[in-house]
Amino acid sequence: MKSVNGKKIEWRGKLVLACAAALISLALCEAGARWLYLQEYARRARLFDSGDMLLIREPDTDYEFSVRRNHQGSNVLSGWTWRLTTNSRGLRGRDVEPARKPGTTRILFLGDSVTFGVGVEDDEVFPLLVEKRLNERESPGGRRWETINLSAPGYNLAQESALLEEQFDLWNPDLVALTMGPNDAEPQYSVPPHPRHFLRDERLWFLERVRAAANDILFGGDERYRLRRLQYDVDWLSGWADGSPKRRRARRALSRIAERCRSRGVPFLSMYVNTFDPTLLDDGYARVRSTLAAWAREEGVPHIDLFERQAELGFQKLWINGDAHPNALGHRVIADSWVEAIERELKSE
Repeated sequence: MKSVNGKKIEWRGKLVLACAAALISLALCEAGARWLYLQEYARRARLFDSGDMLLIREPDTDYEFSVRRNHQGSNVLSGWTWRLTTNSRGLRGRDVEPARKPGTTRILFLGDSVTFGVGVEDDEVFPLLVEKRLNERESPGGRRWETINLSAPGYNLAQESALLEEQFDLWNPDLVALTMGPNDAEPQYSVPPHPRHFLRDERLWFLERVRAAANDILFGGDERYRLRRLQYDVDWLSGWADGSPKRRRARRALSRIAERCRSRGVPFLSMYVNTFDPTLLDDGYARVRSTLAAWAREEGVPHIDLFERQAELGFQKLWINGDAHPNALGHRVIADSWVEAIERELKSE
């Protein structure tokens, strides 16, 4: 009997040791994978920072990067030279104080490079044009308008939501205006992403490394073992596919923006603006537009789809030659549409 009990104790001891060894091995693998990912990120970050880029890494935030403060300079885009100014907060154009003057109505614009105004002069960017147009019209009680352009080149819906969460109370807007585009479900690719961002859906980082290595070794880089990291894809439609984690993330982000505005009693409007690229005129992108419109309806958000208006005027007239960004005329068209939407919202109140 003693020998049997001894064998049971010995077997249990070996099992405990085996489990402990497995856990230690797992922890070491995970620690090693995290160290490698962080080392790779550090190298890319040093290279990025040495380039004196317009964008500044903010890896500890969910918006990941911001725009360089107090920047002035000329830029070349597809052979077109344009000037760019940012203020002391990294926002496009003039300095704006968070404290408002009495009688001023403030509109907070969210968006990406289109809203930021890549390719056009400081005084041609549509949020500023909206401010000028509204101030040119007679308002009850002599109301004055002020727009805050909280956009950045490369932002997606998730980043815009995160930035609004941080800065809503700072700017205390009377209305929030979100300009969306066909790539708003894609992860950002403007700055080196921190692993905590692109591996947000993977608890064990080493498993992602194993999957990536297996794809490279066994299948020549083809993704047979599906990676869980959030990666930018030039095929923007893939991010809008049913069940895509990018699509789910974009949906949650729009919901958070809408909920924040509802909780503060602030009207929230959204607009779809197409970027010029022949592939973006295909029927597949109609599904993206209808998806965004449906999400807005579900959230009770007034939504404008500018695609048909842009198509009627002629996409090629509205965009910088050889580039996807709107030219000065394109910004004027967007500004006019925003003014119409804002005035409709005011009349409905």
